[in-house]
Amino acid sequence: MRIGCVYTVAKSVSSRTSDESAGKPLTDGTEIAFGIATIASRLQHERHQVDMLVFTHAEDYRPVLVEYIETQRPKLFCLTAVTTQFPFVRAIAAAIKETDPGVFVVIGGHHVSLNPEEAIGVSGFDAICVGEGDIAVTKLAARIEHGAPPTGIDNLWIKDPRTGEMERNPTGAFLQDMDSIPFIDRTLWEPWIAYPSADTSVLIGRGCPYRCTYCSNHAFQKLSEGKFVRTRSPENVVAEIEAITRAYPDLGAIYLEVETIGANMKYADALFEALAEFNAGRRDKIVFGANFSVTSRFAGDAALRKKFFDGLRKANFKYLKIGLESGSERIRNEVLRRPRYSNEDFVTFCRAAKEYGIEIHTYVLVGLPTETAEDFQETVEVTRACQPEVIYLCIFYPYVGTDLYDIALSRGLIPEGHAGSAEAARERTTAYLDLPGFSKRRIVREYVLFWYKVYKGNWDFLSIAVHTVRHYILLHPRIDYLYRLLVRDNPLMSPFTAFLKRRLG
Repeated sequence: MRIGCVYTVAKSVSSRTSDESAGKPLTDGTEIAFGIATIASRLQHERHQVDMLVFTHAEDYRPVLVEYIETQRPKLFCLTAVTTQFPFVRAIAAAIKETDPGVFVVIGGHHVSLNPEEAIGVSGFDAICVGEGDIAVTKLAARIEHGAPPTGIDNLWIKDPRTGEMERNPTGAFLQDMDSIPFIDRTLWEPWIAYPSADTSVLIGRGCPYRCTYCSNHAFQKLSEGKFVRTRSPENVVAEIEAITRAYPDLGAIYLEVETIGANMKYADALFEALAEFNAGRRDKIVFGANFSVTSRFAGDAALRKKFFDGLRKANFKYLKIGLESGSERIRNEVLRRPRYSNEDFVTFCRAAKEYGIEIHTYVLVGLPTETAEDFQETVEVTRACQPEVIYLCIFYPYVGTDLYDIALSRGLIPEGHAGSAEAARERTTAYLDLPGFSKRRIVREYVLFWYKVYKGNWDFLSIAVHTVRHYILLHPRIDYLYRLLVRDNPLMSPFTAFLKRRLG
């Protein structure tokens, strides 16, 4: 049976410059979305004919969608959405139904799972998936293929096409056997990736042991029973890496997708050993990176840190992505409910990592509920003390279904209708909360000047200026569009964009 899977992104084209990248919204394999990718691969494993479609806000998706439906005649569409993409995906569902009302449309993802009553009310959706969709969508496809009524499937809320009544099926337990997940079929994504042989990522686990208020993990965990934090065996992870490197022999780096690689040190040690053994047989070693959460345990135990860093170095890790989020311990502990660590702990860990040759890539948020200008100055000071190689600075966006959304809502900080607004697609570069003593204008100013404040005296002026100007451009969609049109995606500007890439890291 022919099945279409749709993924949406806010940006318009690849961030790299090449004639080959025109019209391809994803830069490399690190941008593959594991949720919809896993479902698509599982459906292929069940011998369905699956196509991946990637649409952006900036381009007219309708001609591509209509042509696909009219020529391929799919019987099922699988959609996914986070909060900020939901209005766009809702429009895509409506276009599908306008083209062929008989196509069955199911949507999943964190926004739908955490807001099922809103999602099931959308006319373009025949069913919504609450929780993990691996098994549910596979069962749904089998029913549709054989003409059987799609009823009684755990994790699915299904509309009766005759009466419009809703069948709200229970949510099944979390999938425990991570090794049963099929390897991602990356060929499905190749038409939408500018550089499929460049860096890529591999999922090694699901679930997070922490309950940070700004993240949807804590809410998602409540949906099902069973162990939430799960990992694939090191052998299974390496088997997929081997398959990827055979398919893409020029590949040089792989990002290992997991909430924190330090959650289970016994597992981490075994994974490091397996990766080291894999690399031992290669002339060109693969470089790895992963997420990590600093805790007081790691910061205060020099022997544990040494063992951890020795393992990273042996496995050929280049970097760790670490969430500082805020340099205010009050904000971290009381508002974000981050795992406990002091500013001194964080700086100690980052400096120790650098001594072992491990780069630090830091996540930082600005514009958080109750945050003051003084709180953010602490963020500047801690980040400056760490001197990370890369910073991912985002302006806080209140995701529906998270505890921090409820906090912001209760304090009257969220603008009405923000989730469906035009700015919602730019959720990480738009100031939403006008805070006492920390206005939207001040938040935006801090966002633009952050690199100057953090790297002044440590980086050269040109590098700081490039980062500052680039983040100013990101705040203004029209300027950003012109930048992409005239500079970033213009082949004639390749030498200049290559220079910018070196400066931006």
